[in-house]
Parts: sequence; C-alpha cells; structure tokens
Amino acid sequence: MKETAAKKNYDKIISFVIMGLLFLASFSFGGTNYGYLMNALAFIVAVISYAFLDIKFSKDEQKSLLIYAIPLIIYAIFGSFSQFWLNSGFSSISMSLINAMGILSFFALGILSKKIEGFKISYVIFSILCGLALIVMINTIISLSEYGFFYMARYANYERFYDGIAYTIGDEAKILNGFSAAFVSASYSYKPALLLSMALPALLFMSPKENKQNFIITAVFGGVGLLSLLLVFYKSYLLLFLFLVVIAILFRFLPHKEEAPKWEKIVGIVILSLGALYILLILINGIFEISAFNSGFLGKIFNNRFILPINQMLQGMFYQKGNSFLFLGIFGMSSSAEGYWNGSSFTSGILGNNIMFEFSALSEGGIFSFVSLLALLVVVIIAARKFLFSNKENMPEKIIIAMMLLAFFFSSSIFNDVEPLKSQSTTYVSPLYQNLLFSLMIYFFGYIYMPKKDTLRKKGDLSYEE
Repeated sequence: MKETAAKKNYDKIISFVIMGLLFLASFSFGGTNYGYLMNALAFIVAVISYAFLDIKFSKDEQKSLLIYAIPLIIYAIFGSFSQFWLNSGFSSISMSLINAMGILSFFALGILSKKIEGFKISYVIFSILCGLALIVMINTIISLSEYGFFYMARYANYERFYDGIAYTIGDEAKILNGFSAAFVSASYSYKPALLLSMALPALLFMSPKENKQNFIITAVFGGVGLLSLLLVFYKSYLLLFLFLVVIAILFRFLPHKEEAPKWEKIVGIVILSLGALYILLILINGIFEISAFNSGFLGKIFNNRFILPINQMLQGMFYQKGNSFLFLGIFGMSSSAEGYWNGSSFTSGILGNNIMFEFSALSEGGIFSFVSLLALLVVVIIAARKFLFSNKENMPEKIIIAMMLLAFFFSSSIFNDVEPLKSQSTTYVSPLYQNLLFSLMIYFFGYIYMPKKDTLRKKGDLSYEE
C-alpha cells in the first residue's frame, strides 16, 4: 500500500513537472536566446521521469522504438554537431550537446507521458494551449498598441525607418522576446497564433452537451489564436488556417479506414518518388552547377527565386569562393561562407533568403541532417495517420495534435524566416536549432508513437493498455 501511494505521488509530481515544462516551452520562455535552457530542463526532466516511473523496455520494445527514432537520432547528431554551429570555443560544443540532448529528451517525454497513470492527453493539450494563448495575447496587444487594428492590411505598403534602414510595417510585428520587446517579422511573430488556432477544428469532433467544459476551453483557446490573426489581418496565415480547416472537415465527414487503402499507398509512393527525384536534381545542380538547369524552362524549375538561395547555399558549402571541392560541406555550411553561382558572387547573407526550413537543415547540418529530417517528416506523417485512425477515443485532442503538426510544417516550409529580428537583421534564428516550437513538435512526435505490439509495459505487467 505504501509503495502504491508513493508511486501515485511520483506520477502526480512528474505529471505537473512535464506540464510545466510544456507550458514554458509553448510560451517561448526567454525568447530566442534561451532555447538552450529549456532543452537542458527537458533533459533533466526526462532523466528524472524515467528514473521514477515504473516502466521498463523489453528487447522487442527497444528495437521497435529505436527503429522509429532513427531519423530523429541522426538529425539530432548531425544537426547539432556541424561546422555551421561548431567553432574553436568550448561553449559551441556544449551548446550543440545541449541541443542534441534536448531534441531527444522532448521525444522521450512524449513517449513517457503516455505511461504516467492519470496523465491524460487533454492535460498535455491544455498545458500547451495555455502557454501559446498567453504569449499570443501579449504579442498581439504589443503589436496593436504599436500599429493599430488590421495594420498588416492598412500599412501593407508603408515603411518605417530605423538606423537609416527601411522596414515594411505590413511585414513585421512587435513582440515580447525574452524579457524585452523587439520588432520581428510577421511570419515569426504569428506562428504561435496559427498553432493556437488549430484548436478550433477539434470542435468538429466534440459535443457541447456531453463535454461542455472542454468544448468551451478549446473554443476560447482556439478563438484567441484566430482573433489575433484577424485583428492584425495576417492574410497568409488566415488562408493557411482555412486550408487546414478544410482538411479537418474532410477528415470529419469523409469515410476513412485504419488500414491505408491501396490507392493511398500508391499515391504516397508516387509523390515521395517524384519529390525525392526533384530534391536529388536540386542537390546535383546546386553542387555541380549544370548550365542547362539554370536557364530557359528548366531554369524556372531549378533556379527560380525559391531555389536560387539553395543553389547558392550548396555552392557555399562545397565550393567557397570558387575553390576546389570542399569535403566538409557534407557536414554543413560555414557561417562565413562566400562564393559564386551562375556568374554572380554571394555571401553567407543568402541564408536569409531561404524560406524553407527543410533546407535550413541542409545549411546548418549538411547532407545527413537534411536527409534525416526529410525521413523524419515522412515517419511523422505515417505515425500521425496511425495515431488518428487507430480508434475514436480522444479524437478532439488527436485532431489538435495533427493540426498543429500540419500548421507548423506548412508554415515553416512556406514562410520560414531565419533573420526575424528587424533591428538586428544579421542575427540568425534557426527554425530547428534550440527552437522551442520545433521542440514541441518533437514532443508530439514521441506522443503519437503507436507500437505494433506491446511496446511499453509497466514492471510486472504482462500486457500494455493504451
């Protein structure tokens, strides 16, 4: 009896600690400069949780979980320990180590959360939504007090000047960054609002009569996110919100099976094959600068304004200033890289022109980091589908997680900004390295893991219950 009571106390304490960590991460505590602190805390919490929770892993369990986590492990290593992030100082090594441990720790916490007795999925969701709602309200109030309502539409073509540099008012916001206010890009500022608004599609799967309290809480949290986007009138994110809502509606009313139908598998394989071929050709052209790919019709495909920074990035990684092939480019781009592409010179400033976070993994961590991140995205899609279709229990919470994952990856693939600080345009802010929103997605990646067999068991149990 004493042992059971002690275990329950440990479960409660660890539950509150994990929820507190998730709240602080979603609140972006400390801003862009303190991501390492949250990663370090995640590692400590993960170690303590595993030490005190009554959980063990069999050989089959370890193997299944390891296979699932392989892309993440590879990314954590190559995305953290690369020539982009490492220098001669010890601090860079320690920061990279903290980043790698943080990524794996958030993943581990997602796995462990499902086994804590009494720790419901709704607790996870409400902790994260609460943190997001708080930072969204603060940032929205600061921005509106600076510019007024609907300023992104009203001042779309207006500029302000700071230190002799012009900034478009309709493309920026003022937020709480750490412990002070800062001007940042709109895509960076309102991403938490977009993620928060993803609570609203869950209302399609809830009954206000059967669960009135959760319905109201979800509606309020989601409404804060959508209201923020409406009050500043961020057209791009509003359109993305509507697109994702349509996806949720289709999922709600169209029939679907737990086992993926044959046509879905075929379509998925075709899309993956075409995407892999396109990316391979981009890498080949970027490294070897094939003239036929950079002019005419093919130039519109392989050297347009979206791909041009990637081509320059690859040249900076492998042929800085026109030198011979640089082997270290495989492990990322030097932060001071310069070179030539298609007859024009460029500097490391071209990283600021890249709007796709997947290719940030390429410049930051190199080829292995890039490929492992793409593999991770594929695994997340497959796992999320299984997570959603496995059963109809906790569907509102499952939808919120799925919608947040989609919102994060879509927005990061289309509107990514690695230089969001307007008054410090040369400050690089990674969408992956010590990025707390990305850490939350990694937590979800661990949470949606659903084993084929009994993969997590309590000590002494012969079966595993979801």
